Amino acid sequence: MTIFSLTIANWELNIEYSTLAAARLKFDKGDYTGAISLYNLEIESDEQNAESIFERGKCHQFLGNYSQAIADYNRSLFIDPVGGASQNENRAEVYYMLGLLHDLFGRRSLAAFNYCRTITLDPNHAEARVSLSFANYNLYGVESVLVDLRVALDLFLKQKNYSRAKDMIDSIGMLSSQIDLVFD
Repeated sequence: MTIFSLTIANWELNIEYSTLAAARLKFDKGDYTGAISLYNLEIESDEQNAESIFERGKCHQFLGNYSQAIADYNRSLFIDPVGGASQNENRAEVYYMLGLLHDLFGRRSLAAFNYCRTITLDPNHAEARVSLSFANYNLYGVESVLVDLRVALDLFLKQKNYSRAKDMIDSIGMLSSQIDLVFD
């Protein structure tokens, strides 16, 4: 347990944070190394703490320690391979992060697999739809992308994320014009 103490004009305020909450606070402030230290404490007390292992993986990813991030993501999935319905969103995020890392290293098939797992667990994960469309573009070409981009567009509109919806409209328009050029 981490305690934050503040004294102002002889008035003392003590706030207790769990180690997990303190780690998240460090992550949110960009102190990924500090967050890793706190997640390590959580993991030392419970080696099966899939959530802390996943969060530590995100810190590694932000620091550019990609192999450690992949190891943590895979370990978090191994600890809890099935997961309950309430955990689907968290597990979807693990698969999404794995997909991003595989994409980064040009492993498009693995990236696409992880994006598909993400969408299976969370059909409303619009960013996974976008990432899948571009992984498929690199694997299969322009035609395969449009379906995923249209689904992502619908999801962004439902989520009222209009800036990302506009991005999808622009991408669909650009790709559609490429198809028209091929058939002209």
